Amino acid sequence: MFTGIVKGLGFVVRCEPYGSGRTIWIQQDVCANVQIGDSLSINGVCSTVVESKSNWYRFDYLEESLTKTHLGDIQEGDKVNVEDALSLHDKFGGHIVTGHVDSVGSLYKVERDDPWHVIWV
Repeated sequence: MFTGIVKGLGFVVRCEPYGSGRTIWIQQDVCANVQIGDSLSINGVCSTVVESKSNWYRFDYLEESLTKTHLGDIQEGDKVNVEDALSLHDKFGGHIVTGHVDSVGSLYKVERDDPWHVIWV
């Protein structure tokens, strides 16, 4: 579970095929004490740490995750939003989100309303 509040940015340092899925290495200094098996939200997608080296973390994604999210499009050097999982001891801000994709929407329309945009899905 996540709050939806981005803690900071990470950087994609390596991407490579992994069967029909993909392995992505992300460098991040935002979340402390990250261990193998922990969940981090990477651009809003619940992602399990499968390997770590210093402040580099490896995530393996199934083809389904790649087709239902933008993770199939990110490249080495891209910045990503990072959030650690919600703890019962943390200050609660934002709202509870699971980080799991339930469906795919279609972008219908974008209206500019300076300084904002209204996005219709």
